[in-house]
Amino acid sequence: YKSLSEKAEAESQFRCQKQYQTQQFLQMNSSRNMKILWLSIICISSLSMVVQAKSNFSIECDTQKMTIYILKDTISIPESDISQYNISWYDSTCGQSEKSNETHLILEAGYSSCGTRAIDNGNDVTFKNQVSVNLNTTNAYKNNLLERIDTFATYSVECNVPQGVNVTHEHGANITKADLVEGVSSSTDQFTVSMNLHKDSNFNESLQYPAVIDRLGRFNLELEIDTVAELVIIPRNCHGTLTSSRDDGIREDLITDGCPNADHVFKKETAADSGKKFRFSLNVFRFKNSNGMVYIHCSAHVCLKNSNETKCQFGCEQNTRRRRRSVEDTALTSLNDDLSKDYDIRTGLIIITENSKANDPAGTDNQASSNDGQFFQTTTNIILIAITLVMLTFVCSLLVFVGLRRHRNGSGKNDTKMEMN
Repeated sequence: YKSLSEKAEAESQFRCQKQYQTQQFLQMNSSRNMKILWLSIICISSLSMVVQAKSNFSIECDTQKMTIYILKDTISIPESDISQYNISWYDSTCGQSEKSNETHLILEAGYSSCGTRAIDNGNDVTFKNQVSVNLNTTNAYKNNLLERIDTFATYSVECNVPQGVNVTHEHGANITKADLVEGVSSSTDQFTVSMNLHKDSNFNESLQYPAVIDRLGRFNLELEIDTVAELVIIPRNCHGTLTSSRDDGIREDLITDGCPNADHVFKKETAADSGKKFRFSLNVFRFKNSNGMVYIHCSAHVCLKNSNETKCQFGCEQNTRRRRRSVEDTALTSLNDDLSKDYDIRTGLIIITENSKANDPAGTDNQASSNDGQFFQTTTNIILIAITLVMLTFVCSLLVFVGLRRHRNGSGKNDTKMEMN
């Protein structure tokens, strides 16, 4: 009986010891699991903070422009009134779009405007620009000895567009579609109407597009009709635009209802080829925020030679004479439909160089260096973010690995102790 009692007591002590060890083991595992869980949460939070910094804005790219949408609530500024700040692209004159709303700032920049730069990568072109949030100069301290923060936030924007045409970027004309470079003509079964840009007023040499003209020069334009019939061509309406679209809201009228705009020192040159070539010249102009890009559009009317029709007269004088039908009108009845409408034509891409910049290479170099420095800073920031992400991922993985390794080792040791006992 004594031996049975001792045996029962020993088994009871063994069970108690085993239960105690099991509880300790579970507590240790629970503690390790909690540590691993907290470390994972910290790592995930850190990663999400980095990602969140880029999710505060979104970017859209198409074939002609870049658009950025910035969530207003995420902009780091001391005041809540965003109107106290200048928000613009590299070119400070390019600000918010009218599409901005209560929640988002929306800014658009053409690939050839607002300071956008292009990097030719062979098969595609990378367009780069940056949006900055700056304090208005009117809010500066009156005491010049006090420092102030000018820039509170920057947003880098990049767009990759397939390379469709090889256009040099030295003048900032970043075009990737061939049809945006070449001119546009109009044709019928009877004739073809086109417009050419010439090097000088001699009209002996037409320029290839993209054509580069100094700002102090003149547009020497020639409207031409290619036909064997006795027809002439007359410009009815002409205007210049910033883009290839004739309906662009940014425009400058050059000829309206056959009347030239005197602001550009318009000159009607001597016609050639029996009126089949209408020639005129005017002073060069360029639009703001355009990198010097200009397209000239015309609506031309085709007339019978010596016709007295109102649309066939060029000049600002009001023509009160009634149209007189001539023998030629009735003889060429097959052309009636073609002579009753205007024909839309335009030049190709014209780049107006800033002569002051051309005469100041040092200034150009400084500007290029400044832009390069800004892009270098942006690239450096991106690299630092990438390195941070990699390091955080490595640390998280290492902590999880060490935790699992300790968990396995602890489990093996406890099992061994239990077997020995």
